[in-house]
Amino acid sequence: MSQLQNIQDSRQRTCNHEIIEEDTAKTIIKIVDIAKEILLITERGLPMDGNKKEEQDTTQ
Repeated sequence: MSQLQNIQDSRQRTCNHEIIEEDTAKTIIKIVDIAKEILLITERGLPMDGNKKEEQDTTQ
């Protein structure tokens, strides 16, 4: 009987873990979408390093 309970508990933990992974993925997708919107609103790209950003700022 305890072996069956262990299997059921393990299955429940696996199911809970999968739900957490799905929620995390959805959250990351939302964050990326918000970041894209911010970049579109500001009409600026992300510089590869700090020097390029300074160069862009001085040429504008």
